[in-house]
Amino acid sequence: MKFNHSATHHFRFVFGVIIFWILLSSLSFAGEKTLADWAKNEKKLYKKILTLSHEINSVKQLQQNGTRPVRVGLISVYLYDTSDFKFNAMAHTYGGVYQTSFGLSEKGANIFTTEMAEIAVPQLKTAFKDHGMELLTPEEFLQTDQQKKSYSEYQLEMSGLAKATLSIADWLKKNPTASGAATGYRSIMTHLFTDATALTSLENLRQSLGLDALAVLSHTSSSNKKGVWLSGVDVFMYGPNPVPKPPQKIAAKFWSPGTMYAHGHFAKGFKSSQIVRWKKGKNAKSDYTGYDVIVNTLADKALDAFDEMYAKKK
Repeated sequence: MKFNHSATHHFRFVFGVIIFWILLSSLSFAGEKTLADWAKNEKKLYKKILTLSHEINSVKQLQQNGTRPVRVGLISVYLYDTSDFKFNAMAHTYGGVYQTSFGLSEKGANIFTTEMAEIAVPQLKTAFKDHGMELLTPEEFLQTDQQKKSYSEYQLEMSGLAKATLSIADWLKKNPTASGAATGYRSIMTHLFTDATALTSLENLRQSLGLDALAVLSHTSSSNKKGVWLSGVDVFMYGPNPVPKPPQKIAAKFWSPGTMYAHGHFAKGFKSSQIVRWKKGKNAKSDYTGYDVIVNTLADKALDAFDEMYAKKK
């Protein structure tokens, strides 16, 4: 049997990315800083924001073609939570309850993500406006019945390789998860895996919505009996790929008509910060102090990187 070394290398890469996200989302709850601590010094915070996965050639080609996104649709604001999980091998062998878990349900994820969206969306709109783009929410960009149908029925497509990699990741993690989108948004979890199939799927959605580009705000968290800890925040921007499909079969296999324009991740050195505390006999108490500054700085840094790549002619 002959193996395709390029395909093998690609599998190792995407597998490594998935493992990175698992480790990132399962870091210790004992975050040394609160979100408010991170937001105190905006200049220092800006330096801690990571910009990742930029398709430099695609962004440069946009500039050469004289095109630039103006109307950008915010298609998803969601929270992906990994909860506590305990496994008892003896109970599994001899019978009885052998696993317990505690964490957010989809309903709980929806509640907290909706609260965060109320804070984040105005900050995102400001950041995009500062970079010459208009960020639109679903109620703003869904103008026709066909657009509403395309959005409401949309499911992010993934290749067999992506699904297999995620299955391996779930097996290694062995933790139950819950995800929830903010009210008014679809849950489109691009942080998990965005291969050529997924990028093509997003590009098809973009075309059906009549937008220049798409944006996603993603949150990862961990939860246990004491509360919820935010472990990551990411902002993504996707748009049409101006780079033509390459003639080589191997290269063409990984090409997509859609591509990633920008990706910002909060933040270098950030482990986690508690955003929700469970109160005995009472509702949960949430605290997002500093989150607004973080989202604005995150989007600003990601779009600065996009502008920098866009300005390069060679």
